[in-house]
Amino acid sequence: MESQKVIFKNNEDYLSRRNKIYDNIKETIIKWIIKDKFEYKHMSYQGLTSRQQLYIGDSLRYELKNFTEHKCDEWCDNVSFNIMLGISGFLNSLVEIERITDFTAEEYTKLIYNSIIYQLDNDKHSPCLLDDIRQFPNDISSESE
Repeated sequence: MESQKVIFKNNEDYLSRRNKIYDNIKETIIKWIIKDKFEYKHMSYQGLTSRQQLYIGDSLRYELKNFTEHKCDEWCDNVSFNIMLGISGFLNSLVEIERITDFTAEEYTKLIYNSIIYQLDNDKHSPCLLDDIRQFPNDISSESE
């Protein structure tokens, strides 16, 4: 899947915009894991509930589409789906081995958030998913040479 690049003014612009979407995604995770006690209670036998998957996944997709200025909507849809599928699969595995109740809501919030930013770009490894769509003006000039 070839996606269009999003041009950021510089690394500071990229990091500022990226960190803003990370904050918004974190707030959604907190809302659906920590604040919504009803949904959290059902994680003990469902892993990530259908509502949690829907709302966290929608938040991730929405934030990525805004981040990319809607230049890479198909990429955002696919990345969001795959990230949420991985997280859901991992939590479902914890249900299957009867370890899902070993963690608190706060720990699940950190686990889900860290999984998302690890895959997108946590500044600690490369390649990361945001590498697929990120570009800086000096990268463009070197491509045309």
